[in-house]
Amino acid sequence: MQRMQTMVQWLNTTLLCLAGLCLMGMVFLACSNMVLRFFGHPVKGTFELMGFLGAMVGALALSGTQAGKGHIVISMFQDRFPARMRLGLDVLTSLICLAFFGLVAWQTWDLALSIREFEEVSETLQIIYYPFVLVVCLGVIALVLQIFVELVLLVGDRSRGGAS
Repeated sequence: MQRMQTMVQWLNTTLLCLAGLCLMGMVFLACSNMVLRFFGHPVKGTFELMGFLGAMVGALALSGTQAGKGHIVISMFQDRFPARMRLGLDVLTSLICLAFFGLVAWQTWDLALSIREFEEVSETLQIIYYPFVLVVCLGVIALVLQIFVELVLLVGDRSRGGAS
């Protein structure tokens, strides 16, 4: 399990770095477009490119944010429950998240293959865009792996008497 945890941690770090590069690309593109628009030559397809880059930023940052406990958690009721019930709810929530995001990854993969099969391209720049959808799928798969690792650690901690 330690090896898988290390692998997922490396994957999270790598994907966060890629998300950061995409975000820097968005900043560069937005600034370039503003400056060039002032001179009457805006960047063609800025809206499309910002959409693709934004989707990749969001998807690539999912697992790293999950690992860093950066997602919103509302626990005002759960905090009042006994530790054993909280653990049960955490396990149930993790299982639901695994099922949901596993389904999202599967459907995103199918969408990418469908887009590739029909050779769909973006409207303005005519870019083949299924690779962007595959990157989003990769981000969701990484999230599923992160949730799985957290679930195994949660259950393993309980079996060793970590939460009473």
